[in-house]
Amino acid sequence: MRRDAALGRRELLQIAARSAAALALPAPLLLRCAPTRTGGGPVAGIPFTPLAPSRADTLQVAPEFTLDLVAVEGDPLGVPGASAVAGDAAPLFGGGCDHTAFFPLDLPARPPDLAAPHRGFVPAGATSHEGLLVVNHEGLTLELFHPDWRPGQPKEPRHVLAEQRALGMSVLHVRRDAGGAWRVVSGSPYVRRIDATTPHRMTGPAAAIDGGPAAIGTFANCSGGRTPWGTALSCEENFHEFIDEKEFHYRWPREPYGARRHYGWVVEVDPFDPAASPRKHTALGRCRHENIALRVAADGTLAAYLGDDRNDGCLYKFVAAGKVTGDRAQDRALLESGRLYVAQLDGVEPGEPGSTVATRGRWLPLDFELQPALRAAKREDGSPRFASQADVLADVAAAAQTLGATPLERPEDAEVHPHDGSPYIALTNQKKRTPADWHGRIVRLVEAGDDPAALTFAWSVFAEGSAEAGVSSPDNLAFDADGNLWVTSDRSSDAPSQEEYDGRGNNGLYFLPTSGPHAGMAFLAAIGPVECELTGPCFAPDGKTLFLSVQHPGEESESRQELTSHWPDGGATLPRGAVVAIRGIRAVE
Repeated sequence: MRRDAALGRRELLQIAARSAAALALPAPLLLRCAPTRTGGGPVAGIPFTPLAPSRADTLQVAPEFTLDLVAVEGDPLGVPGASAVAGDAAPLFGGGCDHTAFFPLDLPARPPDLAAPHRGFVPAGATSHEGLLVVNHEGLTLELFHPDWRPGQPKEPRHVLAEQRALGMSVLHVRRDAGGAWRVVSGSPYVRRIDATTPHRMTGPAAAIDGGPAAIGTFANCSGGRTPWGTALSCEENFHEFIDEKEFHYRWPREPYGARRHYGWVVEVDPFDPAASPRKHTALGRCRHENIALRVAADGTLAAYLGDDRNDGCLYKFVAAGKVTGDRAQDRALLESGRLYVAQLDGVEPGEPGSTVATRGRWLPLDFELQPALRAAKREDGSPRFASQADVLADVAAAAQTLGATPLERPEDAEVHPHDGSPYIALTNQKKRTPADWHGRIVRLVEAGDDPAALTFAWSVFAEGSAEAGVSSPDNLAFDADGNLWVTSDRSSDAPSQEEYDGRGNNGLYFLPTSGPHAGMAFLAAIGPVECELTGPCFAPDGKTLFLSVQHPGEESESRQELTSHWPDGGATLPRGAVVAIRGIRAVE
């Protein structure tokens, strides 16, 4: 084991010290309807001047920030050696931009910083002016995507192929120019597209399911995460829109997409190796994954937190069978084996909603051999619901329901606090419940004994969403080095006309301190254009640049002739998603 790749005693002691410090922090906060500060000038202790809500068709940022447009949907990527073949155009930057993950160009030569989950375990000293940016492409606004097709009409093969090419992931090489602006490096050997036609390999207990381990493509790529060994994780969320005949929005061919359980997994991609096949890790379960957040304990224990983004979806935790060593080649196998758990909260009857009343909880193992209820579960026709662990992993939502796990209000993003290691989870909203759940909330989870492998935990509300609060429908989360939480909102595009969302303006990016006098208060840092979500916030190692996606502006447009947005080009142009860089982020003074 090389010294520059291994964990030394000093690194382990640093992690242990941070873990011990977590025990001295205040107990989890319970903040109801946390107030918002928007507009009205600077606020002491807040590193920018908060904005006021707006419905303008532009991307607004606080006056202290500088905005760079990095890549726009449909931009040529300049992939080396790529050309038009069989009527298919050269690779383009995809649509539905979502999760972003920045990897400094010098990362492979550096050991991971296991005490920095907020940077994806990237050392603070890594370069912050050049790197690889992995971007997810979740979905398309079909009313606008094709120039010669509209929903309800039959699709030709070329229409389907164009959609398949526009989804998945892009790997960009980005660099700051002489003026400090972020630009894409065209023709870089790292640049590539991973889409619904790219060969993948499945790993873990369900790798052989439905003809695996070979799998074709990835799509519905929502949020994701980063690993200590320098790879990107991408989560396949609303895959049912492509393969479920009851909700067959895209109407792709049934084979292979609808006939095989090869979609709905967490996908791992090595941005530094264009020849490496992406891997789908079945040990992490199959559901409508929004994201994945990793935590590493002082002894190398690796835990992952994952949410199932649906009404009454559950929260999951994976604990790897092996330990993180710091050796990238060895650690790359850690997500292939381990145990998956689902959360059950005290104070809530099994199978009943009500996450906010719980103060404690436990992790239930989703294990076919350990759980008699899984072995005894039956379908309506009397046949076994699960015949093996592979079946359990391929439908963890059904397995969680069988065990009496607690349904939540669309658990979307989870991120790990850089100072105390506690996961914060965005529960976006749930309209079918009472008005108290229409705006969602952010909760904090503290593992028993500060142990990521613990089987019990404490649970509390950090910030409650409301019409009066700063954050309504919290979605993606990101921590900065000071432990402040940056939150994007996900109010539905047709919601501004609804009374419960009145006055909130377009979706935005919010800043919420987790300690100090402003803890739990929301400050508006950026506002998206009409009918968009701001998604995938990610910091460069020095914390001075925040990468962010602008997803589906103008998504309620009826057609190319009836547009509700013209961002980013203005005039009469079609709206397009994009990735931007916000510069000028600074620490709280």
